[in-house]
Amino acid sequence: MEHKFFVTCLIVKNNQILMLKKKKGRHIGAWLFPGGKIEAHEGPLDTVKREIQRDTGLNLLDVELRGIVNFMKQEFPEDPVLSRTDIYVFYSEHFEGELQPSNKGELEWINIADIWEREVGRNDKLFVPTMLENKKITFAKFYHNNQCQRVRYQID
Repeated sequence: MEHKFFVTCLIVKNNQILMLKKKKGRHIGAWLFPGGKIEAHEGPLDTVKREIQRDTGLNLLDVELRGIVNFMKQEFPEDPVLSRTDIYVFYSEHFEGELQPSNKGELEWINIADIWEREVGRNDKLFVPTMLENKKITFAKFYHNNQCQRVRYQID
């Protein structure tokens, strides 16, 4: 089974959130939250600080874990899991530096109330609001079939 690990960060200032419109790779054209892949030698906290600095120019001063999201390719509960991706979702309002252009896409501060008017990740609307509002850790599981269609999910 293929198992990947990623991080993302909800970076907030003045009721706005930093988003990235992907220009290459998976989810091209979608507005996502900055982040990236956890390397074999790293933990999630090290990764989120590295990825945010590299992709935005911002240095996270204080960051908190808001959730862990599991994406599994498994059509029926009795089927074996074919692949799994785990995403650690962080939150920060404390950072320094100037926003720099990203090679991953266009960065923009967007009013939090306007996020969902954009083309976002298909599951983001289901778990991100909870992670923005609550300071406790949220756990979410999404199951997709071989055609990448969501067949069920659970948010705790």
